[in-house]
Amino acid sequence: MSVGLMEILLLFVVFVALGPRRIATFFRSMGRGVHDFVDALGRGGEEDETKTLERGEAGETSKDGRDTASE
Repeated sequence: MSVGLMEILLLFVVFVALGPRRIATFFRSMGRGVHDFVDALGRGGEEDETKTLERGEAGETSKDGRDTASE
């Protein structure tokens, strides 16, 4: 996939029309949004894991290696 002349001209026109300050602000907010989204996804998994550990359903094994959740 190559970038053609039309794509380069379009980016140039958008850059000139909006200005570098607005574009930088836009990408900064996009980065923060993505960071918060990924952070929220990571926290959700840890909370679920903690709840299952508290209930004892995380596939714990006894000293002899047997699965205690199935007992």
